[in-house]
Amino acid sequence: MTEKFLYGQQRQTAQADRELTYGRITMTVSQLTAPQIESHRRGEKDLIQELREFTENWVNRMKLLKPVNEPQAIAREVMDELLIYGINPSHTMNPLPRQIHDFIMSNLRHGVSLKDLSKFLGYSEKYCSELFQSQMGESFSAYLRRVRIERAQRLLEDESIGLTHIADELGFGDQFAFSHFFKKTTGQSPRQFRHNVQRNLKVHA
Repeated sequence: MTEKFLYGQQRQTAQADRELTYGRITMTVSQLTAPQIESHRRGEKDLIQELREFTENWVNRMKLLKPVNEPQAIAREVMDELLIYGINPSHTMNPLPRQIHDFIMSNLRHGVSLKDLSKFLGYSEKYCSELFQSQMGESFSAYLRRVRIERAQRLLEDESIGLTHIADELGFGDQFAFSHFFKKTTGQSPRQFRHNVQRNLKVHA
């Protein structure tokens, strides 16, 4: 079965990936000598310090750039990719699927279409459609619908992001078109989804 590069599903399995990876690390460490363990610990501290310094610089750059997307949403997306591709390299995309995914995500707010993708890749729409199915494991329309829903759900988790902004980010003309799409696909309105997320957060707080 062709592997589907599903960001949302990968995010849901990130915790399992972490636990598996930590388990392997524990097994490996148990076989090390005391000097080797100390060397590993120093290496881990260096990595943590590097990440802290990088994060500080990254945040400062983001403040200067004043991005269109909310900083919290950008940070979540970066961390999702870090967990997916850093902890479990097997999830790394091949060049073409990655190129396709990046093109769609970069043009999501512009109402990206199969025609746009075919022009980008330099193929006819018919061939592009067949290529997409073979590379991504699903049709273009199904993939676009899914990534829009997953992106919408991540944005809806942040109460500070309005529905109009989310609709614009996903390439909809207005929030009513977005709300209709979201409810038709998930069975609940964006407001209901956001309410349920916040309620669950309070329950587990």
